[in-house]
Amino acid sequence: MAISHRILLGLILLGILAVFFGINGTWYTVDQGERAVLLRFGQAVATEGPGLHFKLPLVEEAALDGRGIQIVSVQVEDVSFSDAYETAVENRMKSVVLQYQAEAEKQQRITNADAAAYEVKAAADAQPHAIQVQGEAQASAIKARADALQSNPNLISLTAAEKWNGALPTTIVPGGATPFVQVSR
Repeated sequence: MAISHRILLGLILLGILAVFFGINGTWYTVDQGERAVLLRFGQAVATEGPGLHFKLPLVEEAALDGRGIQIVSVQVEDVSFSDAYETAVENRMKSVVLQYQAEAEKQQRITNADAAAYEVKAAADAQPHAIQVQGEAQASAIKARADALQSNPNLISLTAAEKWNGALPTTIVPGGATPFVQVSR
């Protein structure tokens, strides 16, 4: 009976190995960018994309294509969209354009307001300077007249003669002065 135990033990071990290898061969994985062809008795029955897949052991086989997916060329013909989609896209583009226009107008208003504020500030800064220059010019003119009067007392008579229109007064007040007439006594 010792032989039968050994044979029995060997058969059990062989069965466990068969189950282990059978279960181990029931799943396979396909990497991203690759495809697998599922073969049943050597005939292609399906193609599988990336992920975990199962197969029948000893009946099916998965052949992996190591080259991955290759796109050789693409040709697009007659792409048409629904009217609602085209209207939605057009409305979106109009709103984007209007938004850009509003932003540009806002920036233009800001620039114009800054320019107007600068002009007002420049005018306000220039006004005190103009008053100062005008005052200095008037003071210089007054000083020049005073110097001229001091050095030439007949300047007053000259100025009066320059402004005279040539007509004498028609009425003379008794005891009053007669203009431009120098009477020596």
